Amino acid sequence: MLGSNIIMQIPIDKSLSRRFILPLGILVTVGIVVYVLNTIISHVQSSLQGADESGVKLELVTEGHFTHHISAYGSLKPQSQRSLVTQVAGTVAEIVLKPGARVESETTILRLVNPALQREYDIALLELKEAEIDHTQLEAELADEALQFASDERMQLAELKTQQAEYAAREVLARQSIISELEMNKEKSRLEQARLRHELAKERFVTFAQSKKARLNASDLRQERARKLQAMAQADLNALTINAGKRGVLQSLNESLTLGHWLSQGASVGVVADPDSLYAELWVSASDASAVAEGMAVSLDIKGYGAKGIVLRVAPNVLRNQVQVDVTLTSPLPITARPNVEVNGKILLESRDNVLLLPRPVNFEPGKPYSVYVRQSDGSFLLKPVVISTWSHLQIVIDKGLKVGDQVIVSDVSTWLPQIEIRLD
Repeated sequence: MLGSNIIMQIPIDKSLSRRFILPLGILVTVGIVVYVLNTIISHVQSSLQGADESGVKLELVTEGHFTHHISAYGSLKPQSQRSLVTQVAGTVAEIVLKPGARVESETTILRLVNPALQREYDIALLELKEAEIDHTQLEAELADEALQFASDERMQLAELKTQQAEYAAREVLARQSIISELEMNKEKSRLEQARLRHELAKERFVTFAQSKKARLNASDLRQERARKLQAMAQADLNALTINAGKRGVLQSLNESLTLGHWLSQGASVGVVADPDSLYAELWVSASDASAVAEGMAVSLDIKGYGAKGIVLRVAPNVLRNQVQVDVTLTSPLPITARPNVEVNGKILLESRDNVLLLPRPVNFEPGKPYSVYVRQSDGSFLLKPVVISTWSHLQIVIDKGLKVGDQVIVSDVSTWLPQIEIRLD
């Protein structure tokens, strides 16, 4: 009938299915058994022979250049830098420059304001002017007094001379018996009084000169004190303008600096460094530090750019199992050089040409007698003693016992010792 679904069933030959499936299962089972047996046999042979070639690392002895480096890390530091510290308290009025700007000694970085300091300066200036006026007035008074004392001394001298002339005339009259002896005694007394008045006037003039010097000195001291107070007040005002103080680069500013921010005296506001005086401050492990000495060559990687240097100083103390090594740069600074930029370094401990080299074996122990298994012409490996003069983390230098082209086992052979000869299957 049209439109109806016709379903045909094809009969399956079950005997054919059994013929293929059964042998396939047997074949898989046999393969698994053979693999397991091979693994067991290989393991047994390895135990009996003492080695498995698939697990042994072989290296050739070569001739070449040997270098021994110690890796170090750190950053560039300026040899010369200046911390910007406020000398007086004040409010931030202007931030003139930002970090990275090149500066000269007198370049202004920051400006502060402090009305109290301005008042102190005004008062100090008035006190200085007052002291100067007082000194001028004192000089005028002393000059007037000097005139008076000088005039008095001259008057007393004139009177003395008059009395001396009068006494001389009286003596003539006395010799002629014109005047009496009593009159002469009176004249002599008046002459002596005139002499005493003149001496007193002279002494007063001398005393005045000494007093004048002392009074002027005291006035000078008052002026000097007023000048220093005014200079200190002026310096405080000047300190409200914070300058770089040295040539270089403004390396950093305090992140808290904002306009209107109050800064107390002694606050640190930034650092100015000399970018042309950078050195590398590196750190090496304490175990490697004993091999580092002054004058050793150092290669540096400064953000992808190379530079050269030499060891300047090795710190005597250990910090967090690290030792600081200062390196001075002997090559021009790369464009990536900046204070505090991270650097990687390699300190050259030793460099030798035309030596026998071998990758450092696993069980090599520095300072102890050492032997290696060397491949022979028949494929076996013979244990031979060698003399090692120096080594690094990657290589050893052979002085005796091997030649170029020798094939040596460098993997761990401690389980095979003390066998003199072994064979790898």
